[in-house]
Amino acid sequence: MSNYLTVVVPPRYEQRFIEWLRPHLPENGSSGHQQTGAGHPEHVVVELPGTTARLHHVARSASVDLLGSPRGMPPPDSRNTGALFRGFAQSHHGEQVVYGATGAKALAASRGPHADPVRSSGLFATSPGQEWDGSHLAVRWDRTHVRAHTDFFRTLPLLYTSGGGMAAFSDSWQLLVRLRTALGLPVSLSPEALLTMRIDRAITEHPMDTQTVCTQVRLASVATHVIAPLEADGAGPAYIEQTPYPEAFGAPDGSWSDVVRQAAISMASTLKSFAAQPGITLRLSASGGADSRAVLAAMRRADPDQLVSVISTANRGGTDQRDYEVVHDIAQRTGLLIGHNPAAPMPTVIPYPHPFATYLIGSLGMHQRINIFPGRVGGAGHFTLTGHGAGIFKTSYGWRPFWRVARDLRQFDTACGPVAGSLGMDFLRSVGIDPNSPDASEWHFIGLRNSLHGGRFTLTNLLGHPPLMQRELTSLAHLPADAERSMPAELRRDPEFNAPRPNTTMSAVLLTLLDQELSAIPFDDAAKDIDPETRETILRAAGGPLHDSEIPTAEAFGTPTDVVNGVAETFLSLAESWGQCVEFSHTGISPLVRQGGEIAADLGLAEWYAPLTRKAEHLLTTDTHLAHQPGVFGRLMTFLPLSGASIDGDLPRPAMIGPPTKPGTEPARTAKAGTSTTSAPDDSLIQGATHGLRQLGSRILGRLPSRRRDGRGR
Repeated sequence: MSNYLTVVVPPRYEQRFIEWLRPHLPENGSSGHQQTGAGHPEHVVVELPGTTARLHHVARSASVDLLGSPRGMPPPDSRNTGALFRGFAQSHHGEQVVYGATGAKALAASRGPHADPVRSSGLFATSPGQEWDGSHLAVRWDRTHVRAHTDFFRTLPLLYTSGGGMAAFSDSWQLLVRLRTALGLPVSLSPEALLTMRIDRAITEHPMDTQTVCTQVRLASVATHVIAPLEADGAGPAYIEQTPYPEAFGAPDGSWSDVVRQAAISMASTLKSFAAQPGITLRLSASGGADSRAVLAAMRRADPDQLVSVISTANRGGTDQRDYEVVHDIAQRTGLLIGHNPAAPMPTVIPYPHPFATYLIGSLGMHQRINIFPGRVGGAGHFTLTGHGAGIFKTSYGWRPFWRVARDLRQFDTACGPVAGSLGMDFLRSVGIDPNSPDASEWHFIGLRNSLHGGRFTLTNLLGHPPLMQRELTSLAHLPADAERSMPAELRRDPEFNAPRPNTTMSAVLLTLLDQELSAIPFDDAAKDIDPETRETILRAAGGPLHDSEIPTAEAFGTPTDVVNGVAETFLSLAESWGQCVEFSHTGISPLVRQGGEIAADLGLAEWYAPLTRKAEHLLTTDTHLAHQPGVFGRLMTFLPLSGASIDGDLPRPAMIGPPTKPGTEPARTAKAGTSTTSAPDDSLIQGATHGLRQLGSRILGRLPSRRRDGRGR
């Protein structure tokens, strides 16, 4: 994350904004009025029509992101006045691939010699849910508003804030909080989000709804656009347009077999296009399961002679020894090289001087588990491929009604669990999902955690979209068992439910369509093994093996060198000024963890966060790798930019609700994907426990208005 900061700045704040930014811009350039697209490489300024405010865009090589004429003015017949595009996009059936703003212009030009890059390319969705896939930012503006979105699944996150005529978009929560402080705008804390963050569970390592800990900074979910209306002297309050998930993930066209075949074709055709780019490599991190092997199958179809493919896996003797064994068994049987491939181009990786700072800039406040990358990818780069993305069609949170998730949270932490559960149910309602539906837990995962968990590679490389992350596959998995396009009965775990057996998962089906040889090799779990009879059943249901003649090469616009990767030097310099460029070690981060705990205590949260503080102190004395630790360090460091903030209302004392349950007493999860469920408890049982907190928060959560596509509020 931390790839961009795009801000509508009114005149009254512009000097203060420049003073905040200027000391941290790299020396090879000058900040100021940007008319020609030349000037400072990390900071461009665009005149906006109909307002005295200007658009400031900060990113690595920011000037290359700008479309349209230098001053952002439109062609005479255009309703759009300008746009910027950053990253990589692919059409959701994999027919076309676009690299950077140069590719966006080339795509528009292919529509006609006088085509407008904004309207004609299709990259700038006019309605939420129409976004392309990939990892990209798309911002466009006219005389009435600025509209921002990222790729469909939000692989590149989108957060936003507004106030005082300013409106800002970024994939960095900390940047937006620090920006508000620098401009003298209020920074206050959501009591509900604070209580939720103190629950030490995986599901609360990210926000439970679009509200972050900072009341004024929100997260845009899937099928959401953020709009900042333009007024004479600045931007009005930012709001969202949201397409309900049942509409955004509507039933796909064609039969079940048509959809899965198209998904397999999309995987292989885009990888063929990638492999054809000069100097590029395809890099896959393989495990012993079916997800990464399905991607490997697509990679083999795209690069059968392994000229540009590099495959890595777990180290021998580690906790993932079984992954090592399975992947090396594949290599022995197929002749694939594991590790260094002398035929493949060597990618350029430019080290970050302080890798841990990239986590604090890029993930703090929205994904608490620490993950860092040592550098950014330069040159032609490489495509980052993994089995991530399969979570959109398989079980991630137990495939169960959300009231069960809420119940488990309440039982694990009797003080804060009811708050977290209620936030989760409110989020589901806001995107058109009934919290009592059998698959509600998975919709919560898709809307919030999926992108934050699977999109962390964007800190180093924007050339990566998980090939399994396809919206039609999501739709198929969530159809009722009696729907026309639901999974064929012969592949189901139980004929009564639209759920697969361990060896007939969607990944297993795609793998079998793409590469029967790979599908016959044992997996890390014998239950996943695809025996000859099952393989024939899959092929019969899916229309037979996929032939080379069915797999085109996706049309490319621009080249991978048109995509600029990595955290801007400006942002890294800001992190250094905040004291966050420390060594990535227990000793290095311990002052920041303790400082975060002290700020929490100064805010009056000492009692609430005492269990996390004690746990952090213990974990700092262990030798467990920081990336394998739970999110306790991230939770405490979230307070680093919040010194001096206020809490929106009085938090109850812990004893008013009850003490937290001791760790290790969370009930076991027994729900199975696709199984029927018992009746949900009355919502009042959960809502009653949080009534007081919700009264405190309801005013606050409503300060940033929300509009659906039809213009109605939530």
